[in-house]
Amino acid sequence: MDIWYIILIVILSMIILGNGIYIFGLRSSIKEIAIELDEKLKTDTNTLITISSSNKYIKKICEEINRNLSTLRKEHLKLEHGNAELKQAITNVSHDLRTPLTAIRGYVELMRQEDTTENIKRYLTIISERTEAMCGLTEELFQFSM
Repeated sequence: MDIWYIILIVILSMIILGNGIYIFGLRSSIKEIAIELDEKLKTDTNTLITISSSNKYIKKICEEINRNLSTLRKEHLKLEHGNAELKQAITNVSHDLRTPLTAIRGYVELMRQEDTTENIKRYLTIISERTEAMCGLTEELFQFSM
């Protein structure tokens, strides 16, 4: 009966050792995935994560991470494209506002040089102040977009 205990202990020891090696392999694979994922997120690259493990569960995790990484890259590109379009639109609006505002400023200055009544001078002052405020807002919008 003592021999059966020894055999049982040896078998259980081998199972524990095998499980330890298996867990160590899983841990190494997970560490490998974490390192590669960190590298992929820090650099702007289209490469995917590759692992040396043959474990089907680890491969499944790696495939899912790669799928999410691809989606993240696509969304990032959409965001960059949208930002570029927004910047261009704001630049266009800013330019489209500056042109008539410059013309208004010029006409106000020309009208101030004419003989005018007090009411017209007051109106010209209001127009001038509002035009300057609009120019300031346009410039802020342009600066904000940059």
